[in-house]
Amino acid sequence: MHWSRLFILVGAVVGAGALALPLVEFPVQGSINGIEGDMWPAIALVAVPALAAVLGDRAEGFNRVTALVAISASSLALVFAAFKIADAVRATKDSVGSLGPGGWVVGGACLVVLVASVTALTKRLA
Repeated sequence: MHWSRLFILVGAVVGAGALALPLVEFPVQGSINGIEGDMWPAIALVAVPALAAVLGDRAEGFNRVTALVAISASSLALVFAAFKIADAVRATKDSVGSLGPGGWVVGGACLVVLVASVTALTKRLA
């Protein structure tokens, strides 16, 4: 398997698992995870490159069209995750609360998928 495809899959799985982590924690309400905090669309967008990673000739990278679709989807996922992290920061500033690790892990996973999608433009393993 091309190493960039492996990193795409690892990033998607880690991001999906991170949705269960707390996005924000409030003393009265408790914690709000990534699913309740509507961070799941970022992982839905990351599913596009993950699907492309398991299809096709896995020993090679993506062709140009597939790579551009994967780069576009993972870029949108990273932007969406950044906006949700900013929302969580704003929510904790307005009240007594703290940020949880969920948003940061999902954002990092989206970044890993984006970088791996860009490197999937190389066809052969080095």
